[in-house]
Amino acid sequence: MSATPARPGRPCVGPAPRVSVVVPAHNEEAYLTEAVTSVSAGLRALGVPSEILVVENGSSDATAEVAGRLAGTVPDLRVLQLRRPDYGAALRAGFRAARGEVVVNFDVDLVDLGFLADALRLIDADPSADVVIGTKRGAGARDRRTPVRRLVTGGFSLVMRHGFGLRVSDTHGSKMLRTDPLRPLVDQVRSSGDLFDTELVLRAERAGLRVEEIPVTVEERRPARTPIAARVVRSAFGLARLRVLLWQSSRPARSTSTGRHRGGDDHQPAAAGSPAARTPVPPGPTSVRPSPAPASAPPGIDPAPAPAEQPTQNHLLDLAAAAQRRRRTRRLPHPAPSSSSHRPDASAARYSS
Repeated sequence: MSATPARPGRPCVGPAPRVSVVVPAHNEEAYLTEAVTSVSAGLRALGVPSEILVVENGSSDATAEVAGRLAGTVPDLRVLQLRRPDYGAALRAGFRAARGEVVVNFDVDLVDLGFLADALRLIDADPSADVVIGTKRGAGARDRRTPVRRLVTGGFSLVMRHGFGLRVSDTHGSKMLRTDPLRPLVDQVRSSGDLFDTELVLRAERAGLRVEEIPVTVEERRPARTPIAARVVRSAFGLARLRVLLWQSSRPARSTSTGRHRGGDDHQPAAAGSPAARTPVPPGPTSVRPSPAPASAPPGIDPAPAPAEQPTQNHLLDLAAAAQRRRRTRRLPHPAPSSSSHRPDASAARYSS
């Protein structure tokens, strides 16, 4: 799903900002103005070059119009639009479009400027920190939501820790990420909706990135858009699908060789369409490998004689055929000796008289 800029007349020019803030917005006409102006004021107070990206996705109210008006008054605000409502797709589009060295995501009803300042200080002080998460469950955090939502969040965290090996205590909510290691992970994420950032954090851990947590205070500013039971069922199916995807990606690649050869490298046939497969080999005379010259022997030692030439297969066949012909040939008896041949030297007696 591609995102289109709502105000194409504002080009991305100038040096890259230090911080990019991504704000997904779906049916947020009542809260968007306050959220954007609050983030803009907080960034100016920090004194860092920044930009804000509002990603409107499939709103049925006036969210797109409100975002367009804000883009004309708030400096460094860009608005992207998606046709379908999808929180994960909105985050993906915002992360891809971000130009800052680090990127932060805020929900419209959960803007936390204290987290923004603390996470930026941590990133600056510790170059090895790649991801900073605002946790609702860590030490020092205060979760002021309803008991049911706290219970669901706790169950979700247990599933992620014991079923997926996740080490951090939270994945939803505000996050700050370094842009360079983030981009390849964003392209690897297959989940959408509420599980997009969960899979993103999980892949960050598995890729060896360092993930830190900062305790935050969370309180509801409005009722939940989706009934809690429907969200639990949706998350359960999404986690099952994610478990299968991660299992498939961890399996070793199958060998494409058709067989194994002993005592050497495997000989692979030329692939169809390759130069080796397209180029015919012209027939030529049978090559005869000359016998290697005997190595010179040390002084006083006669060199070993060269090995006798081994008969070829055709020569052996000729010898066998000749032997068979000899066996079939009938042997004739020797002629009887004549009487003159055994006379005692008659001629000599005649000439001797």
